[in-house]
Amino acid sequence: MSGLLRPVNPDTMRIFARRQTSPLDFTRAERLKPEIPQIPLMDLTSSIDRMKTDRTKGDHTSEKRISPVSAKLQKFSPCVLSWMAGLISARSFHLELRLETMSVPTVRHVTEVLEQIASPYLAASWDNTGLLLGSPGMDAGRILTCLTLTSDVAQEAVETNAQLIVTHHPVLFKPVQKLTTQSVEGAILWKLARAGISVYSPHTAWDDAPTGINQQLAERLGLHAIQPLRVKPLSAALKIVTFVPENSLEIVAEAIWQAGAGTIGEYSRCSFFHAGTGTFQGSAATNPTVGTAGVFERAPEFRLEILCPKNRLETALKALRAAHPYEEPAIDVIPLEPSSGSWGSGRRGVLHQPETLKAFAERCRDVLQSGHVMVVGDGERLVTTVAIACGAAGEYLSDARRAGCDVFLTGETRFHTALEAREHHTGLVLAGHFATERFAMEALANRLQQEFPEANVSASQVEQDPIWFC
Repeated sequence: MSGLLRPVNPDTMRIFARRQTSPLDFTRAERLKPEIPQIPLMDLTSSIDRMKTDRTKGDHTSEKRISPVSAKLQKFSPCVLSWMAGLISARSFHLELRLETMSVPTVRHVTEVLEQIASPYLAASWDNTGLLLGSPGMDAGRILTCLTLTSDVAQEAVETNAQLIVTHHPVLFKPVQKLTTQSVEGAILWKLARAGISVYSPHTAWDDAPTGINQQLAERLGLHAIQPLRVKPLSAALKIVTFVPENSLEIVAEAIWQAGAGTIGEYSRCSFFHAGTGTFQGSAATNPTVGTAGVFERAPEFRLEILCPKNRLETALKALRAAHPYEEPAIDVIPLEPSSGSWGSGRRGVLHQPETLKAFAERCRDVLQSGHVMVVGDGERLVTTVAIACGAAGEYLSDARRAGCDVFLTGETRFHTALEAREHHTGLVLAGHFATERFAMEALANRLQQEFPEANVSASQVEQDPIWFC
């Protein structure tokens, strides 16, 4: 093990258990993490061992000889020093000590963060989101974001040695039966695959995420009282309940979380656990982790509950069984009644003060730097309530009308939708598909750079709106 014992964001250290670990270890780690010094691991390990030896002998002279390191460790008791040394060696506790160092993140690490930012649960049922090309274990030290993965963006990725492309619009959107260079998309994917570049798309999940494109549009336009335009059920989820011995609680929970469960809004790694007693009696053919085959046993266990989206259930259960120490773990899957909540598609909000439709349209043009917008409706009519849906979202016009909005902003729509807006006296502003979404991919690049400071993250420099006006 080498490198720096480097706190994360910026003063934490993550410790992940893979086998038998007491929750006490995690509690202690959380309590001590702000105090763990930033010291090369080899120096830290040798210093801890030397201080333990000297304190046992009552000899403090060596501490003076290595004071730069020891001074930071003297606050800890011998017990804590032993615990820290055990964590670093990891062998005696059967731990995998994963220190956040300056190492390159993998595609898996980045996709985990992307799924926290824009949960796959938010994606439309018809969409194709997630990791679309590549392997979770591949390096992702150079990340490129874009609105659409075109041939020029693919070439840019190859030339800049990108390892992961995060594209808003998905590739392989329609089912394919062959993948060759004879099609535009096939040629792009073939080039990326040969270069070892992975591709991830959040698409409609990023449209409607709590910090996603529509929310950013509403905030950029200065709306307040922002709500979803089309409210969706808060939970079409299930609750997974299992019963775990204490020393496997963190391991099983971590496995379920990594499978995509345990997210509630902007919070991830959510769970509930409570101590209790389990009973069982295995047949002569069993090999119980606790107790003896054929003997009625009582064992202390924890009831662990974690919410799980329906589309992640199979993966989560597979991960649970793989991590659980029991041969036959008890598992309950409880369906939850859908409830209305504060999330959904699009956004609607209120201007701080009324303005004419023309003034609002001009402000959209300036804020989005689109150069032009198309408008339907009376330019002198005052508007106060605004509906928003990025990209090509004309189907949300009816939602805007039902919500009583004065004007609806989207990127593009059909001619007949414009006629419908005029007939119902709803203002319509078409700011362009590119203009209503591209800026958010730049924001996502900045967000990923903050999450992975050791990586190189940027938005495409060659991507541009294919439409121009003369």
